Amino acid sequence: MYWLLGITLIGFSAQVLGSGLLAFSAYLMALILMSSRLLAWHWASGLRIERKMRCTLAEVGDKVRVKVLVRYLGLIPIPWVILEDLLPEDAVNPRHPFLKLKGKRLKVLSMFSMQTEEFSYSLECMHRGFFQIGPVFAETGDPFGFMRRYRIGCQPFYLLVLPKITHLLGYDLTSRRPIGEIQMVMKIFEDPTRIAGVRDYEPGDPMSRIHWKASARTGVFQCKIFEPTCLAGAMILLDFHESNFPPRGEPFRSELAIDAAVSLAHAVCLLNQPFGIGTNATDAAFNVQENESEPEVDTRAEARTFMLDSSRPNHLQPMFLPSRRGVEHLQLLREMMGRALKSDSLKFSEMIREVSIHLPRDLTLVAVLSGVTEETAMMLGNLKQQGFAVSVVLIQFDDEGLNRAFKKLITNGIREIRHAIDQESLPQLCRSQIDRTSPLSLV
Repeated sequence: MYWLLGITLIGFSAQVLGSGLLAFSAYLMALILMSSRLLAWHWASGLRIERKMRCTLAEVGDKVRVKVLVRYLGLIPIPWVILEDLLPEDAVNPRHPFLKLKGKRLKVLSMFSMQTEEFSYSLECMHRGFFQIGPVFAETGDPFGFMRRYRIGCQPFYLLVLPKITHLLGYDLTSRRPIGEIQMVMKIFEDPTRIAGVRDYEPGDPMSRIHWKASARTGVFQCKIFEPTCLAGAMILLDFHESNFPPRGEPFRSELAIDAAVSLAHAVCLLNQPFGIGTNATDAAFNVQENESEPEVDTRAEARTFMLDSSRPNHLQPMFLPSRRGVEHLQLLREMMGRALKSDSLKFSEMIREVSIHLPRDLTLVAVLSGVTEETAMMLGNLKQQGFAVSVVLIQFDDEGLNRAFKKLITNGIREIRHAIDQESLPQLCRSQIDRTSPLSLV
């Protein structure tokens, strides 16, 4: 626009002054401007860019190699072109990187007609998450720098890094509901479908307990002994509201909450018991932009803003996975937790109201909380009064916050409370319970 205005002024001055030299200068500048624009358009439109990734699903610690292939189909050689594979800034933040970059994702090339070039780099997955890889941003222009052309040359891929699993040393968050598959230590209820042995008849034993074959064999009445069993399934309720995760402890506190939830589900899965999860987190997949075209933009900042929109979707729909058994169900749960983002719209109590009709009464409700408000404690207390078995896992880094959360839960009748302070304490999560007499001691 400024070049066109300058040429117009020079041409007008040449007409007023009658100067042929000024007129020649205006014509020459117009010719250079038009040729530069046409060449930049020709070079940018002749680029064909393709990305290759070995996988789009990875574990924490895996290394994913990304290769970018560039082919030029134009006739006139390109003097220079800058190629950059864009990545989210928060994912490659040097302070707390979720993806550790090894290699160069920016390349400067000069290309002839039908020439093919490639460059590659690797990403080491440091934390779980749902990351956008790409698009490839191309910038070229004329040798004088008068005109530049920007283009988005390849659609992005999405890399899902699953949360890691910590093996828990035992699992005792049983639902206390009789007639299940897990043998109980507290012999209160007996399962009539599982016979542990026989004993002599005692006065008062019902006729249904008599083992007639053993009685006929021994000549003395024998009674059946049953194993006490219960269900050990769990419905995990994860509070992922942004207000419970202050910046000082991030991203370690939120990642510890995710790891605790996934580890609990894994422990239940090993027992072949049903498990599910409900959370007020937002799904990162809602933010995926489907754009089949390859738009042309005016600046590098516009391309980054257009394709790397980091805004989180503001919706009031909780993420919920019904209770099932099996390894396949555990994989679905891990993928859901890998896409979970902190929410600032749906509170934990509101999420409970949304999913209350889907909560199974024969499973333990395990609430994973980083902060406990009065509303949250009252909601859990109401669930316990309705007949649910409720346990709480607190993710707290300081004793003062742990003490406040413990008092609110105890006031509302929640006494099954566990505490996780770091990754090293996760294996002992189910074996360590906060002592009711001393809120800050573990037994």
